[in-house]
Amino acid sequence: MEKNIKLIRLSLSNFKGIRNFTLTANGNNINIFGDNAVGKTTLFDAFTWLLFDKDSSNRKDFELKTISRAGDVLHNLEHEVEGILQVDGKQITLRKVFAEKWTKKRGSATSEFTGHTTDYFVDGVPVKLKEFKDRVDEIVNEDIFKLLTSPTFFNEQLKWQQRREILLQVCGDVSEDEVIASNKDLSELPAILNGRSIDNHKKVIAAKRAEINKELEKIPVRIDEAYRSMPDTNGLKQEELQREIVALKGQIEQKDAEAFRLRSGGQIVVKEKQLREIEGELIEIKNRLQADTLEKITAKRQEISRLKGEHSELQRKFNDLKWTIDRNDQKVKEYQDEAKKLRVQWFDINEEAYKERIDTNCPTCGQDLPAEQIHSAREKALANFNLSKSQRLEEVTTKGKSASSEAKRLIDESTNLVREMGFLDQQLKLKEEEIRTAETELNELQSNIADVETDVTYQAKKKKL
Repeated sequence: MEKNIKLIRLSLSNFKGIRNFTLTANGNNINIFGDNAVGKTTLFDAFTWLLFDKDSSNRKDFELKTISRAGDVLHNLEHEVEGILQVDGKQITLRKVFAEKWTKKRGSATSEFTGHTTDYFVDGVPVKLKEFKDRVDEIVNEDIFKLLTSPTFFNEQLKWQQRREILLQVCGDVSEDEVIASNKDLSELPAILNGRSIDNHKKVIAAKRAEINKELEKIPVRIDEAYRSMPDTNGLKQEELQREIVALKGQIEQKDAEAFRLRSGGQIVVKEKQLREIEGELIEIKNRLQADTLEKITAKRQEISRLKGEHSELQRKFNDLKWTIDRNDQKVKEYQDEAKKLRVQWFDINEEAYKERIDTNCPTCGQDLPAEQIHSAREKALANFNLSKSQRLEEVTTKGKSASSEAKRLIDESTNLVREMGFLDQQLKLKEEEIRTAETELNELQSNIADVETDVTYQAKKKKL
């Protein structure tokens, strides 16, 4: 529902650099002009802080206290903004007071600063924060207000998703069906989607791709296991193998007959007991032969895992330093550009010449003023001009020195960070070499696992089994 909102009056007290100021608009359109740093933006900051607890740049943590010429915060002041609005023909007064809280502890002679308080008033009545926000929301939505009043809010402060949503609300969206219908090459897409949206179909594809990647990661391991399980056939001849097969089949027939006789006789219990004993002995032999190497393999894997963790931490620190250096380079450029602008501004101010604007006529009778008064007025105007010029030059000089100093500090910081990155790069290379060495040692340990099939005792037990 549209509302007719007009600003009647905006009053500031001890807000940022303004001690007392009242802007009287009376519901009319007004323009505000002035030199840089004289308080134009402060008026807008005060209005947005009154409504939304933020300045005109959408920041909550900005400094709104009054500061002295020396740059120190003036304490024990109440920082207040009051706005009178006309909403659909009815006036509403909003007022907000921000103050320091000083507490005198028991037994102490002085008070200590313990925080801040913010008081809210609607039409002179004290209210809670939530009630104040609700009344403001009834008047105007925060995002709509900033879209209408701040030319940078849409491009610089909204996320791209919010900008896209607003543009689609204004211009309208295009459905997936309309896109498909506009291009014959997409005619098969509905059958592929099978009733799903494109976003959901992308999720299905991503899930399938993840499953396939997992399977692909397992394939080399399976191939390696298959190769390991293949018997060595070098030096074998088919004729000899065939003869051995025939002989083994004969032995199998004999053993089957013997097994039949055993099952039908009373020796089956004894044989089953012997089988369990031999199987236990085989396991014991295998564990004894491989135990030491398996322990070393486990320890080496743990070492590799630790080294990779240390490498990841070094890489993270390296990346953090690089990000900081890139950010410093950007800030240095900004400070250097600011310093250049301030130098130009300093020369512009320094070249300003005094222009006399003295009225030599009496404002009452219109006659010429006495020469002494004219001379005094000229000297006073010239002194005021020189004082203002000197103050502005000093202010520009201070800002320029601060920008140059900050740029130099960041350059020095980046120089130290580059040295630190070089040290981290050396550590990364050393850590990578340690990982390669440990992985080589692990491969050697895995290839040297004792082959129990070649152990004489193991073979004898197996034959007996």
